[in-house]
Amino acid sequence: KVLKDFKADLVLCDSFMIAGVWITELGGPPSIRLSVLPLGLPGKNIPPFGLGLMPGTNFLTKVRNDVLNFMFENLIFRDLGAYGNKIRRKVGLPPYDKSVFIKGYELPNLLLHTSIPGFEYPRKEFPENFRFIGPVLLPPDEDYVKPEWWPELENKRPVILINQGTVAMNFNDLIIPAIEALKNENMLIVAVPVKKGEITNLPENTRAESYIPFGNILPYVDLMITNGGFGGTQNALAQGIPVIIAGATEDKMDVAARVEYSGAGINLRKNNPTPGDIKKAVERISSNPSYRQKAKELQMEYVKYDAPNLAVKYIEELIERTKE
Repeated sequence: KVLKDFKADLVLCDSFMIAGVWITELGGPPSIRLSVLPLGLPGKNIPPFGLGLMPGTNFLTKVRNDVLNFMFENLIFRDLGAYGNKIRRKVGLPPYDKSVFIKGYELPNLLLHTSIPGFEYPRKEFPENFRFIGPVLLPPDEDYVKPEWWPELENKRPVILINQGTVAMNFNDLIIPAIEALKNENMLIVAVPVKKGEITNLPENTRAESYIPFGNILPYVDLMITNGGFGGTQNALAQGIPVIIAGATEDKMDVAARVEYSGAGINLRKNNPTPGDIKKAVERISSNPSYRQKAKELQMEYVKYDAPNLAVKYIEELIERTKE
């Protein structure tokens, strides 16, 4: 109905809006899918999305991944595929000839993925419409009012950022055990997002804020402890910062698995680690330079991608191509 009055040049949808490309199939403008989660495109020896697994390294794990992919497509999500095809027939479209997960990546005229090859599992081929554009990296906010403790970031001691995101807000999952783990260390601990009064009796080495822009704080950070948001994790890696991830909801297991696979951090494989788990992981990263080296290697790759400009470039090319 909107397109009858608004003659759009294209339809831009996020990862979950699979009906956007249906408009294109029905004769509407070209469609673009903006992929904002770890890549869920099925592939040979690529584990299904949502399990936090890595590509197989031996015969058994490779078979495991292939069996899981078969189960996901033919058993677990069979009803989903059947329902999707029912709706497609209802609107006058043919049923999918492949998995809904594969077609969701293949059908758009353009698929823009907000990551880099080095932070995804290697695969032999991608659909022709697929483009890596890198994550949206947040620049410093010039209007941000810095807290009075900000000059402490310039001191010699390491800076540890604890970032629990904005959805999982139970501080007992990550922020409190991380603070407890590091309260006696010669480090500056910065915890976000914590509103004033939400956590009392903070240790001497800990500062808590409701919000700090990534672009302002990350240049000072030596290590980030996070529950594994896709954007926040990549913002840290793009600064060459190793990460410790404790996340088991939404897409966070898959983010954590990619960090582990890349070697740029530690996957704690749980949603609520103990102070001992966290302290041990911090000690491992502090004593083993390979984690920071891997993060620096990813940083060099991230520099090659500029998500806003690449997105505009590919979108404009698509518009020009489809107008001809």
